[in-house]
Amino acid sequence: MASELLKNIIKLLESKEFVYVATCDLNREPYATSKFFLKAENNSIYLADFVISQIYANLKENPKASISVMNDETLHGYRLNGNASIIEAGDEFEGMINDLHQRKINFTTERVIRAVQTGVKHEHFELSFPDRFVIFKIDVHTIAEISPQGRVRKEKVK
Repeated sequence: MASELLKNIIKLLESKEFVYVATCDLNREPYATSKFFLKAENNSIYLADFVISQIYANLKENPKASISVMNDETLHGYRLNGNASIIEAGDEFEGMINDLHQRKINFTTERVIRAVQTGVKHEHFELSFPDRFVIFKIDVHTIAEISPQGRVRKEKVK
């Protein structure tokens, strides 16, 4: 059973299109960038990415990953640490294609509506992925909440 903190983090993640992911290569060189949030299921977070990314290369060498997300309303930050696996083919991958397609449609639709309402012009409205992409499945083992005052609350995920 997920803790109340984990449930709150998942709810926040589901309201985001992108989250920040940090990894390290075997030389302990850090790398952080945003990735497209696909879904959360149980204690796993699924992200979509290009196969040419540094995150992809790092996770092939070192499966440890950290996800960061910020609640702009409460100013609380969250960190989820875990071990990632790369899903590139098979039944699980095929099942994720529909999820990715629906998230892309929702994201694009919301951007177009917001642009019409606000008059903001974008060079690109549609999110696109190349023919070859991967899914990262990050099995979360530790979560942390950082308050605006700097208090840190950590939990192990079971």
